Amino acid sequence: MGKYFSKEKNKTTKPCINSHEVFSRSYESKDDYNEGEHYIHIATRDLFKVNFSSDIQNVLLNPNTKILDVGCGFGFWLTEMASDFPKPSYFGIDILPIYPKSTFPNNITFQQHDILKRLPFEDNSFDFIHVQFLNFDITELQWETIVFQELARILKPGGWLEFCEMEYGILNYGPLSKKFDLTSK
Repeated sequence: MGKYFSKEKNKTTKPCINSHEVFSRSYESKDDYNEGEHYIHIATRDLFKVNFSSDIQNVLLNPNTKILDVGCGFGFWLTEMASDFPKPSYFGIDILPIYPKSTFPNNITFQQHDILKRLPFEDNSFDFIHVQFLNFDITELQWETIVFQELARILKPGGWLEFCEMEYGILNYGPLSKKFDLTSK
């Protein structure tokens, strides 16, 4: 489990929870978890009608382009992108070795690695970095002191860094609901 964090004195914040831990408990097997993650990928893609929102169409046509998916999980986003846009080289990292070991496009490389440790890439390596659904895995302090700096280090000048994270909170709540909303002040 994560730790509580706030820059403000005496302010309570919600804990950071590792989503792999939480979601894997609610499934009978790795295959069930795999299927659940696939449904989330499909729902997100269908909701937004694309797999990315950055203006990278020209980048995707360049065979020298390098794309990184941080927290790639089972690799659904990467395999779909590599199939739709086969010219770039794709890289996926995840803290758990749950990514495919076989049967994926040959322009993808998967590695088990922790984003909270120095990444095994040279400075200015990537044209596009994709980060999705890591808000439960990384604390606010870790984002600010480790993750943003490490991603900036490996992103090429003029490159694209895209975060696809959900924002949680209660809208239009009354006095009783307000007691349960840890995001309200």
